[in-house]
Amino acid sequence: MRKYILLSSVVVLIVVMLFYFGIATNHKNLNEVKLVMVEHLIKKGYSKGAFDVEVKYHWENKLFGYNPYNISVTYKDEQDVKYFYDYNDKSNTVRPDGIGPIRGKEDKNFKHAE
Repeated sequence: MRKYILLSSVVVLIVVMLFYFGIATNHKNLNEVKLVMVEHLIKKGYSKGAFDVEVKYHWENKLFGYNPYNISVTYKDEQDVKYFYDYNDKSNTVRPDGIGPIRGKEDKNFKHAE
């Protein structure tokens, strides 16, 4: 019984510390990050209806020192390719991070690559 109480206490302490040090909490509203991405694409000459933006936050990435914001963009005229971007919360900017063809890359020309 004592081992169970000790183990439970350690787990609770670790979770509290993760939240306290901001590792497991999202500091930026995902809609703000999405807005930065949309503004970036509009500056590149795309219209608002030409793409879909999806933003996800992964606290475990932050725990290991990686960017916790995952941004993927799918263009309406190229539905079978996802473009990935990194978000820098210090400078409030985005930069290209990669391209992911959904069903093979043989016939893709990646026309929206930066």
